[in-house]
Amino acid sequence: MFKTKSFTSAIAPLCAALSISGCVQILPASSPASSSTATDLALNSSIVDAPRRPIYAACDDVNLTLSQAAFSVKMSDELLLRAQQHSGETLAQLCAQGGAHVKAILKNYRQQFKNPDRKKYNADLRNWLANEDNDGNGNPPTTSQRNIAMAQRKAMIRDTVESPQSENSKPQLAGVNKTSWESIGPNNVGGRVRSLVIHPTNSNKLFAGSASGGVWTTDDGGLNWRPTSDSVATLAVGSLTIDPNNGDVLYMGTGEVRAGLPGGGIYKTIDGGNTWNFLPATTTDSNSTWLYVNRIAVNQQNSNLLLAATTDRVAAGSFIQRSTDGGNTWKRVANLLAYDVRFDPNNPENAVAGLANGIVAYSRDAGLTWTQTATL
Repeated sequence: MFKTKSFTSAIAPLCAALSISGCVQILPASSPASSSTATDLALNSSIVDAPRRPIYAACDDVNLTLSQAAFSVKMSDELLLRAQQHSGETLAQLCAQGGAHVKAILKNYRQQFKNPDRKKYNADLRNWLANEDNDGNGNPPTTSQRNIAMAQRKAMIRDTVESPQSENSKPQLAGVNKTSWESIGPNNVGGRVRSLVIHPTNSNKLFAGSASGGVWTTDDGGLNWRPTSDSVATLAVGSLTIDPNNGDVLYMGTGEVRAGLPGGGIYKTIDGGNTWNFLPATTTDSNSTWLYVNRIAVNQQNSNLLLAATTDRVAAGSFIQRSTDGGNTWKRVANLLAYDVRFDPNNPENAVAGLANGIVAYSRDAGLTWTQTATL
């Protein structure tokens, strides 16, 4: 605690320098000021005698200010003002009712924006996203159909660029010419990031997989990013894994089951993301379990040994799948709906999977067989 004299001598230069109009004289009640102390406290007549309204005021004060009322109910000025606007009450009324009353007003206001059927609508949205590209029979596009569509898109782009009379040079409908317009989105937006991996020997190089924008790469620790998978047939990336023994090898699992964005198997790159090649064994043409690839794991001792958690949104079509040749062929090793699967970094024979029902499954033989734990 400051002594009166030392406090006065310390605060006086500050008040004078800042020209504060209203430094309040405070004396200890138990120690009446002597003439010398009073002289010390009298910083100058203009400061001591300057009128200043105290922060506290009675709620029925006719000159009650917003700050004084907010101080009384222990709330910020902004929140009290919002409560006044939505209740129609005066500051004096809100002040008299107290902080609990003001909080109740704000809570009721926020309740207006809450949707009791939020979860139901989210489920409907996921179903719509999952089915929006379906054909007339309700079937999602197969891998072959996606590849054909991508080939057609590339051909259209090539024809537009190479043609002497490109699309940009042709008059458009309503007299609008493409050369006068610049696309600012949303096709240049990466979307939600579902996975992030770091190069094993270069920490400045990262790869990010986004739910609706493909794979993005940075070489400077995240300052600048560029898309690297726009040439593949789907940009719905649900998982991304890098080979711990070779940073140029990555696996891209497509489809995001939680949002209902279907994919089409796994793509692999062996040149650090410059080119991506589809793994034919993961086609959805005849195997719908590759619609959503939730997670991929690469064994740290054997780069050809892979595990993948896949699903077609139903338990019967959900599997942990295993490859021993770098993804060329796969074998179903467990009929489990897993959202995550990993190898033990300290023991390549151990693997673990997080299941949708809250149970953990584990393997002691590098993913050949699996055992479920009790419910967590």
